[in-house]
Amino acid sequence: MKLLFINAPGNWAGKRQLIYPMGLAYVATYLKERLGAPEIRFLDLNRYEDYGGILEGTLKEFSPEVVGIEFRNAFYFSTPQTPFLEDVARRIKLIVPDATVVAGGSGFSLFGKAIMQYIKNIDFGIFGEGEVPFFELINSNFDVGKVKNIFFRHHDEISFSGHSNAFVNLEDLPIPKRDWDGIELSKYRYHGFQTKRGCSFQCDYCPEPFLQGKYYRLYSLKRIKEELTYCVGLGIHRIFFVDTIFNLPFRSSMDVLDVLSDFPDVEFSAFFKVTGFNQSYIDKLEGAGFKEIYVSLENVEPSILKSNHTGIDEKAIEETTKLLYKSRLKVRYQFILGLPHEDFANRIKNMGFMLKLLLKSRFKDRVFAEPLAVFPYTELIKKNDIKIDLLNYPVLMKRLYWWYFPLLKIIQKLSDLFKLNTLKLNKFK
Repeated sequence: MKLLFINAPGNWAGKRQLIYPMGLAYVATYLKERLGAPEIRFLDLNRYEDYGGILEGTLKEFSPEVVGIEFRNAFYFSTPQTPFLEDVARRIKLIVPDATVVAGGSGFSLFGKAIMQYIKNIDFGIFGEGEVPFFELINSNFDVGKVKNIFFRHHDEISFSGHSNAFVNLEDLPIPKRDWDGIELSKYRYHGFQTKRGCSFQCDYCPEPFLQGKYYRLYSLKRIKEELTYCVGLGIHRIFFVDTIFNLPFRSSMDVLDVLSDFPDVEFSAFFKVTGFNQSYIDKLEGAGFKEIYVSLENVEPSILKSNHTGIDEKAIEETTKLLYKSRLKVRYQFILGLPHEDFANRIKNMGFMLKLLLKSRFKDRVFAEPLAVFPYTELIKKNDIKIDLLNYPVLMKRLYWWYFPLLKIIQKLSDLFKLNTLKLNKFK
């Protein structure tokens, strides 16, 4: 069997540094182990600004029987990415009409039914973790009656085979192969790496607990060390941990840092919650090879943090930022603009705190300010009865939050006076 795995492009294709398609690597490795000896090829279309030629050429030359497409971002800030996925699926069916097209990834999982209604050339879709459903789908000869977590076509409707009762046991997953045919490892700035899946926080606006589970599933330290050794052997020396939150649970994170300290030639980065920091932990981060970290603050108003169930409080923000000011770490603070219950006074307070972060760190650190994204399967949707239009998603946010950007621009201009780029402004297009 010939399997082609495609990392779907977006409006950033060919224009920014690449991040290795970890989701596809996990699925492909699982299938390779359980399907005998399938012929597998990868194609990362984000490498090419004009990807049509390489896609069609690969399809003609390889002639795959099954094509798996990873669709990670349904929206890139204000821009819907579904037209790119639609174009890829259309070209696949044009060149190899008998190929079975299977889509998955976090972006697809959130909007699976709507995407398949819009894109007629996708045959099946996978919700959530893809390793087991994809294998079972192929192994059953695409009999959806035997497989959970599958979107499929039934007459003119999109149906769903039902949710699985359990998430995958991580110890059943093999270490993902990375040097696939069609992948050039040197092209990627960072290589994704997992130490766990799931999230125990219940933030109103976040779908991750629904996608990955409401508790942490941890890889063993032995497994983590084996995979890191494998990566270093391939010449990989920059790793980004794609865990929802790296520093929690705190004890397991400390244990992982002990493992990372055995790899002095590797530079690490990750996402962190502002809670759970102390000086000992920061020292361990620096000693383990972390140079840059992403820390979510979300907002600085205690009532807003509490009402959105972020698990963050004002004390944690103050204590952690004081410790990070004097560290050697380059900190990228992340704010969410437009959270429910936000008012003008809170907006000004956020702006002031952003400036404080830059000044206190002597412009060592940066601020990321991004608008609230509204996702299905979240408490935000349930509480506010929000209806999402897949193709016209950003209109509401454009109307509500346009005023934020002039204020952010002022901060950016102040930074520019020092010829420093400390604020990354993710503005709606």
